[in-house]
Amino acid sequence: MITIFNRKEVAATFSEERQAEIRQILGACGVDYRWKIIQAEPNRGRMTERSCFQGKRDSEYVIYVAKRDYEKAMHLLQTYKKQKN
Repeated sequence: MITIFNRKEVAATFSEERQAEIRQILGACGVDYRWKIIQAEPNRGRMTERSCFQGKRDSEYVIYVAKRDYEKAMHLLQTYKKQKN
C-alpha cells in the first residue's frame, strides 16, 4: 500500500497524454502507483489584462510509487523514453 510516508514522485506533467502513458507503463509492468491531479486555481482578486488573455490553465498530474519501487519505475520510464526516440 502506498501512503504519504512511503511514496516517491516519479513524474509530474501538465500533459494528459503523458500521464496516461506513464500510468500505462507502470501498470503493465506491475508497479503499483498513485496519482493526483492538482487543479489550477483561477487568479484571485482583481482581474488584470494579462490574466484575461492567458486562457485556460492546465492541471498538473503527479505520479507516485512506493519508495521500494522507485528505481524500477525510473528504469522502466527511461527505457521506454529511449525506445520511443
